[in-house]
Amino acid sequence: MAEGKDLLERVGQLIRLRATDCPKEFAEKSEVSERKVYGIIRTMKDMGCPVVYYKGVNMKK
Repeated sequence: MAEGKDLLERVGQLIRLRATDCPKEFAEKSEVSERKVYGIIRTMKDMGCPVVYYKGVNMKK
């Protein structure tokens, strides 16, 4: 997967689809490392994005 803008667009798409799952599965879907996912989450929080994670809750409908 491409880095930068393409990656952020893909992350946004997965979030809107509620297809993020746990960080490990999210990393696999995004074709990045799990560490990169945590970096993305940290960056989004630093930018003021409301990042919420419900441990053990399946958000898919």
